[in-house]
Amino acid sequence: MSQVEFLMVFHGVIFSMAIVDLVSHTHDIFTKSYWEYIIWAIALFEIGAQSWYSTFDKMDAIAYNYAHFLVMMLPVIFYFLTIRIFTPPDGQGYKEYFLSKRKSFIGMLFLFSLSGFFSDYILGVEPHFTWMRVGVTALLIPAYFINHAAVRLFPVFVRLLVISYWMATGAL
Repeated sequence: MSQVEFLMVFHGVIFSMAIVDLVSHTHDIFTKSYWEYIIWAIALFEIGAQSWYSTFDKMDAIAYNYAHFLVMMLPVIFYFLTIRIFTPPDGQGYKEYFLSKRKSFIGMLFLFSLSGFFSDYILGVEPHFTWMRVGVTALLIPAYFINHAAVRLFPVFVRLLVISYWMATGAL
């Protein structure tokens, strides 16, 4: 096992804890959930998969620099915190929980996105999907302030359309 592979284990453990927390509610999400919550759960899973995929390009930047390793960990930590805020701790009503935590959730999702930009910039990695990330991150600002499901979900639909286009054209 190389040094980089060894360091990535810690990254993977934190990321895995977030995914486990998200999917451990799968049965409840689809049986007694709120439609907006279901859409966000699917989007968060895809966002996590894309984040994990893009981490591969950052591996060489962390090989011999602890500060770079910590910077690379920021998005994963914010992703984990986003999922922790998103999932109800005791299986309470998903709609009530989501609506009560919507600002915290969207705010943490915004910080997750900003930490990704920061990480890419510091590590000198060519950021993937930059213009999509800029657009979706900007759309989180009105989603934070306007309490309407369509406004909150607009960033999800924009992201879905862009990724669908990329997959259809072979760009992804």
